[in-house]
Amino acid sequence: MKQLLATIISALVCVASLAGTPAAANTLTAYQSVPNGWRTEVIPFPLDFAPNIELEGVEELVFAPGMYDATKQDFFSYAFVWAIKPQALEQTRMHDELHRYYLGLYQAVSGQKQASTDSVKISFSVNESDNRYHGHIDWVEPFVTNKPQRVLFEAHKFECRDKEETRWYFVASPQGKDHQIWQQLRGLKTTKC
Repeated sequence: MKQLLATIISALVCVASLAGTPAAANTLTAYQSVPNGWRTEVIPFPLDFAPNIELEGVEELVFAPGMYDATKQDFFSYAFVWAIKPQALEQTRMHDELHRYYLGLYQAVSGQKQASTDSVKISFSVNESDNRYHGHIDWVEPFVTNKPQRVLFEAHKFECRDKEETRWYFVASPQGKDHQIWQQLRGLKTTKC
């Protein structure tokens, strides 16, 4: 029953966030193709669940088949792109935007609008060898389990100069980095600008 309720709430949040979005904005532009069984979603900024993120553009999400099934190995495994108007997102600002994102998501799904900012903790660093952000998010997963969860993530930036667009590509999963889901997430085919 609890899982059904979480699924219904998740669907309502998704529908509410897409209300009034032009049809063209619902098409993925940052990914070439998505494997069978994977779900996608496109949400324009400002995000309904995190309106204080000050970015212009869209978020494109790609969910593994087991995204909302805690019994699956690909539970809460997904990729997303922030395709935004070019602007500086240095390490401190990226931390703040990710914190607003996950705190807003937690508050919207859990219904705890006044949740403490300490409900979400984010830690990451930039790896000089591959110029990627590597880190983790500690929070209480609000969609299915309502239990503490550590989500590992990687992110990298790509500048689309002809389009005047910056794309931040993220992949995230609670599985260890040696798990096969990471190969699938990293292997998602992205489009060229």
